[in-house]
Amino acid sequence: MKRLNQLIFIMLGLIVTSCDTSNMDPTVKNFMRAFAVVGGATIGKALFTYFSNSAGEKRFKEYLDNYKLKDKATVLDELDKNRVQISFINDELKNDKEVVLKFVLKNGNNFSYASEALRRDRTLIKEAVKSYKNGFDGSTKARNDFPLKYVDTEILKDRDFAYSLVQINGNVLEFLDQEFKQDRTFVLTAVESYGEALEFADEKFYTDKEIVEQALQNNGMAIKYVDITLKQDKTLVLLAIKSNVDSFKYISVKSKNDPDIMLQAVKLSEDVLKYVDRPVYKNKEIFRELVKVNGLSLKHADPSLKKDKEIVLDAVRNNKLALQYADKSLQKDKDIIAASQN
Repeated sequence: MKRLNQLIFIMLGLIVTSCDTSNMDPTVKNFMRAFAVVGGATIGKALFTYFSNSAGEKRFKEYLDNYKLKDKATVLDELDKNRVQISFINDELKNDKEVVLKFVLKNGNNFSYASEALRRDRTLIKEAVKSYKNGFDGSTKARNDFPLKYVDTEILKDRDFAYSLVQINGNVLEFLDQEFKQDRTFVLTAVESYGEALEFADEKFYTDKEIVEQALQNNGMAIKYVDITLKQDKTLVLLAIKSNVDSFKYISVKSKNDPDIMLQAVKLSEDVLKYVDRPVYKNKEIFRELVKVNGLSLKHADPSLKKDKEIVLDAVRNNKLALQYADKSLQKDKDIIAASQN
């Protein structure tokens, strides 16, 4: 690496020297000098990065190769000290139930490294589902390392075994046979442990009020998968919002513009007002009530209401930070300033 750097500097020096000794125009000379410096630096950095990465990869490969030689006792000892990943160990140990089980108990996503034979072990499968810690990717879709992605579908057709998994984690419904997705007992059990598992149930359950209610109690975001008729059910909508205020985005348009629902949602977050119809922003009667429960609702009001002293007073009395959303003509009003300081 040292010799490579020396070679680059020699090349730069030759280019710059040739510029100085030539009869070319001074402007061109300056351009060539700058080009030589910038170009040389860029090339140098690229080469340095390439060789550094290559060296690093080589050292890491040597480290892994060395690790694969370690015996069971050493691996288990280092696992207790959190010094080893299952991907480091050799294939023989990936087929050792005691070793793999210990990794799986640490985190169920380690199941993906188990040997094909161990992926059929039902005890291991259960423990992997139970201890899976990586969660899901923002929807209900399981990540690539979710244990059941590596289990033979024939094993999951066993009703008793499949049901035992649903009791542990409702998201396993995604991987089960369609027969179980149409089974009310399976679906109800699934949404009890994970509301958004409703997505994987047969569509007939999207109108099943008991199942929908159970799903919403667990996670209001399950409202995304509910039939439109139930998205207008005030009781269910309020249940969803109480469970997860972000569910407001997915309720029906009619429900979003219902003053009572809006009021309950705003108590939790004023940002829900981003999803209501524009005419609401000009409705003084509605906004007067909204700012009383969450002064920051003023942020979403029509400019005409931000000039309304009554509304601004109610807003700052609830939350002094609401003053920043008032019209500038009211931000120095003595009554409003006094209200914001109380």
